[in-house]
Amino acid sequence: MVKADSKGNIWIGTRLGLSKYDIKNNEWFNYQRKDGLITDYITDVEFCSGSVMIGTDRGIGVMDEQSGIWRFYGYRDGLSCQFITVLAFNEKDIWAGTSSGLFRFDNEKKKWQNIKSLSIEGYEWYDQKINDLSYDKESNLWIGTENGIYKVTYSNGKVKIDHYTEDDGLSHNHINSIVTDNNGTVYAGTMNGLSIYKDGSWKKIEKEGEQKFQSHCIRSLVVDNDILWIGTLKELVKFNTEEGTFNKVNIENDNLRCDAKSMYLRDDSLWVGTSSGLFKN
Repeated sequence: MVKADSKGNIWIGTRLGLSKYDIKNNEWFNYQRKDGLITDYITDVEFCSGSVMIGTDRGIGVMDEQSGIWRFYGYRDGLSCQFITVLAFNEKDIWAGTSSGLFRFDNEKKKWQNIKSLSIEGYEWYDQKINDLSYDKESNLWIGTENGIYKVTYSNGKVKIDHYTEDDGLSHNHINSIVTDNNGTVYAGTMNGLSIYKDGSWKKIEKEGEQKFQSHCIRSLVVDNDILWIGTLKELVKFNTEEGTFNKVNIENDNLRCDAKSMYLRDDSLWVGTSSGLFKN
């Protein structure tokens, strides 16, 4: 997992702890159990209200940046599932995807609320593994799962949910990554290629006679205006969404496997986390 905070510092979550790269001073800082973490297994990082929030295999941790003190949320705080897969924040709501359901933080009660408790009839999906979360320009929450994509519109205590699968045009029901752009277009990276949601419908990105990816399993996506960066198990690809063209990105370090598990774009620099290290494009 790779993210950047408001100061431009790069944060990296691994199974061996949390690392911060201070851009200004060109210095690394590491956080592990000996530094106050409840576990070294870090799955995601978010930033909200002057705090650093991390997802782990044992709940959610929040560090006050001024004091450096950690506060952890687990079972007693409403997280019936503690294996956090992804976090999302939009200046109002904080959501946490887990290996078994979706949770929203209740600011008044200071506890996590399972989406199940919102009493949404007809949607028995709340115990699914959540692979990714993304907000669109209208603050709708898009949820990538292993059974398609859910769009959640949450307003004044009421929830509306739309569900999309292969029957609606997705390349595959197993979603690994989902991102949205400023125009409201949604991009989904699946186990079997790329799908795009635009003007109310999904479309598979296909081109006859041309194999666009060495691996059709798309692990991560980052959108930058009309460029969509696509990370697969074997390569990094630039997709020009206006021209519909794909270009493979050459990596100078031949020893670096480009199974792009996580990507983050900051100040025209693309940071890519892989199983063999971190590189900057």
